[in-house]
Amino acid sequence: MDKLSLFFESWDFFCDAALTGAVAGALLGALGVTIVLGRTVFLSAALSQVASAGVALAIWIGLGAPTFFSLGMTLVVLCLSSWALQRSPHPDGILAALYIGGCGSTVLIGTQIVHELQDIQALLVGNAVLVEREDFQILIVLTVMCLGILVYGRRAFDVAAFWPTMGRVRGVPIKGINVVRFLILTIAITYTTRLMGALPVFALSCLPALAARPAPNVRAMFWIALVLGALAGFVGYVAAFVGDFPVGPTQAVVALLFVVISRLGVILYRAVYRISHFVSHPTQEHAP
Repeated sequence: MDKLSLFFESWDFFCDAALTGAVAGALLGALGVTIVLGRTVFLSAALSQVASAGVALAIWIGLGAPTFFSLGMTLVVLCLSSWALQRSPHPDGILAALYIGGCGSTVLIGTQIVHELQDIQALLVGNAVLVEREDFQILIVLTVMCLGILVYGRRAFDVAAFWPTMGRVRGVPIKGINVVRFLILTIAITYTTRLMGALPVFALSCLPALAARPAPNVRAMFWIALVLGALAGFVGYVAAFVGDFPVGPTQAVVALLFVVISRLGVILYRAVYRISHFVSHPTQEHAP
């Protein structure tokens, strides 16, 4: 408790990084709904690793804007991989290659820039103890824009992601909507990877949505995943400070705990329902 008190007493020092976890978690949690329901979980993992490789490459060659270089590189990789995924009988293999290539490239480049080795490790695992105020402000603007677009075009995005055939019949521009959706996803993953690391970004873009999966409809799942993502990002940061753990893995574990609690809740609900149903409607034996 002493460390927890110390954390909030030093709130002015830690607030940007802690709130970055909450805001990024909310953004990634909301985006995770289409990722999980659209069964593109490994695309999120691959993009986060490619983004980290782009940042590492920008640091290595001495570019002043690694985030923008990483974004451009990730967009190029996304376009090429989308073309390949549509034509390949083994899309999982392509995503695995992207994931391994991105992770391996980050590690290899990291060996060439020893003075930035800590930053490279943070890109892979995530250890965002401190965040610059300017980066946090940019994240807020990015989150408001992305979530605003997602909420405004919710029905169109849902149709494009889950019912594309029906959308084409009704004349909905499925390809254009998917381009916007993947562009938002790429920008969000690239920027948050730069701030938090690939591991927590992958976790927050999938696990809160998985925890919200029992929701009655997609809209409820969207808002539940958003809240759970924000909680995982913030609580994970606080827990890392209190327990002297690395921030990224702690945020990932907290998000995983939400999934476990959600699944246990579903199991308990079903058990209680079956018991109450059995008590209300006992089996009656009938004479032959």
